[in-house]
Amino acid sequence: MANSAAILDIGVGTMEHKQATTYSTTAGNLTLAPAGQLVMSPVGGNIQFNGDLYALVGGSANGPRLMDEAASLTNPVFTSNDIDTGLGFNSTSDTPVLIGGSKSLLSCNGSTDRSCTAYGDNGATRVCGFQGNEVLTFSGGGDASQVTTGLIPAGATDISVVAVVTTAGTTCAGASYGDGVDVDLYGADLAVAATTTMDPSDYTATVNYNATSGDEVTITGTNGAGVPADCVDMVVRVMAYYCTLTAPTG
Repeated sequence: MANSAAILDIGVGTMEHKQATTYSTTAGNLTLAPAGQLVMSPVGGNIQFNGDLYALVGGSANGPRLMDEAASLTNPVFTSNDIDTGLGFNSTSDTPVLIGGSKSLLSCNGSTDRSCTAYGDNGATRVCGFQGNEVLTFSGGGDASQVTTGLIPAGATDISVVAVVTTAGTTCAGASYGDGVDVDLYGADLAVAATTTMDPSDYTATVNYNATSGDEVTITGTNGAGVPADCVDMVVRVMAYYCTLTAPTG
């Protein structure tokens, strides 16, 4: 069925076609105006827009959006399938990329550490995020301390460390968090109850924001007054936020 210059207006009701049908408007508009919602529900196919501008446009006064749903529902993953190399937004797997001036400006990793990469000229990059994430477990027989492995790499900048006790410790009344040199750099005699946190408000000195060598976090059990005491069965998640820089390639 062709409609070359007029308007095809479906006000209410149902229009159904069992086979492929083409509506062609040469000079006019194709208007679908139901009293309620316009529902397109293809089975085993896609809803495809093939206009000259390849655009899905909504009136700005009505707050156009791709989805409006209850907050309790799970949002679907929206993936761009056409890359605008000059300006726009693209995504590869779980990594959305912001593009400007025909160059990648910023990308964020959604599948691992949720870090974000800022791109400079000539291959220079700056990656920032909670890139260090490790769980330390004190044994059932008791341990004086536990140390992370490879938490913060050499060359890291803007370092911050946070932690949370996920399983309470026993026999020790407190725990200190240090860097292997200063035993309580990140926190002194903090509680060992579950959900106890350590954050920058607990730091006892200025943290070395530039790691010339790899840095680790050491958790030492105490009696609550700075005296060492073994901790039993305590489990702590330690996370490190930092940035790494990559030099330009030329």
